[in-house]
Formats: sequence, structure tokens, C-alpha cells
Amino acid sequence: MCGRAERPPWSTRTDRRNSTILTSAEASYFNYFLNKSEFSNGPDLRNRYAHGTNADPSDVSAHRQSYVQLLRMLVSLVLKIGDDFQVSVAGRTPQLPEAAQLLLQGNK
Repeated sequence: MCGRAERPPWSTRTDRRNSTILTSAEASYFNYFLNKSEFSNGPDLRNRYAHGTNADPSDVSAHRQSYVQLLRMLVSLVLKIGDDFQVSVAGRTPQLPEAAQLLLQGNK
């Protein structure tokens, strides 16, 4: 069982700074929009919706603006994760399944 202080057995990273998805600048961007941990003048979207202090229900434009911003952030996060996968796979040699290797050897 993995304790809080030890790394999981599948982890090969030794540097804590590299074990996050976002860079510090990207994390600051998300923090600006989602909470007040770094910036006091951000929209604070997470607290606005997570703690039941929603904007006026009849103010559709405020909800729409929040929805669009959260959608932009979600899309950028998905693109970032996809890019990280491509970068991590780019350095590896793809391995063909054993059946495909046998078929290729049979055609020689």
C-alpha cells in the first residue's frame, strides 16, 4: 500500500516539480479564474458555484459567461493533456504486437 510520503510503484519521476500537469504559469491562469489562492481580482468561478453562492438565477448572461469561460478552460486542459501524451510517446519506439511482427517476418 502506498503511504502519503512514498511514491507509487509505477512512478518513475523523482522531481516533485515535474509531477504536475500544468506549468506554474498555466496553474496561475487557472487559479485566476477558479479561485482566490493567487489573485484577489479573479472571477472566483469555483467558489461561486461550488458553495451555493450562485449569481442571480434570472441573470442568464452571467451564467452563460461563466459557462463559456469554464468550457474554454476545459478544452485547453484537454488539449494540454493530449499534447503531453504526444510528447511522451514521441521519444519511444512503437512496438508492434507479436502477431503483427510474425506477419511481417512471414512476408520477407
